[in-house]
Amino acid sequence: MKTAPNYKLYVMKPLPPAIVKRAYASPGAKELAWRRIDLPEALEAICATQQAVLGGEVWLVRNPNENWHGLVPDRKGGPDGVWSWDTVPRLANESWPAYCERTYRESLNVLSEMNVEESAREDVVSYIWFNITYVDAHDV
Repeated sequence: MKTAPNYKLYVMKPLPPAIVKRAYASPGAKELAWRRIDLPEALEAICATQQAVLGGEVWLVRNPNENWHGLVPDRKGGPDGVWSWDTVPRLANESWPAYCERTYRESLNVLSEMNVEESAREDVVSYIWFNITYVDAHDV
């Protein structure tokens, strides 16, 4: 008889209701994604709750009651693309608060240069959301 794999369940600290209210929550997993305009506040809330950003990805959400799609059609007719980023892993001598702050700032910088809206086909730009993967100190 086979046993199920031992998966670790991540329990994230709650974020302020005002920022969660503006997020898309994926069906099932309830992962959160935000519009670009809300990213600075979402990242700040993650950092303020002492959680570190591991990275994230761009999602297309055509209907908030349905699943997201990860392939973004190219404006110039090229292949659909996956847009994502990863932060630098925690350094050996880095305190947890310093790591949270660094990944917050690193994500802000990466996202300020991520030109997905300019590269995406015009008819999908309004469906772009940014998922953020973040963890608590107990999860790493």
